[in-house]
Amino acid sequence: MTRPKSPVRLDWVDPAVCSLDYRLKIVGRLPFFKHLPAEAISKINLLFHDRDVRADKRIYFEGNEVKFLYLVAMGKVKLIRNTASGRK
Repeated sequence: MTRPKSPVRLDWVDPAVCSLDYRLKIVGRLPFFKHLPAEAISKINLLFHDRDVRADKRIYFEGNEVKFLYLVAMGKVKLIRNTASGRK
């Protein structure tokens, strides 16, 4: 199974500087938004909030109610699914 490519390309701009144009490019490349016109992407972008997350911070637990959509502009996210036997 191949992994999907990230919509984030670090050669666009310094990742520490997330300009409006950069954010719109990222949001517009997401599979569930890429079919939308630029005006809709701009409105959706207004709903996003920048947030720094520590490397050891858990942002979601399987089975919890989903309250946010996380878009990782820089860094990595580790996905872990625990089995019934407690293994990761």
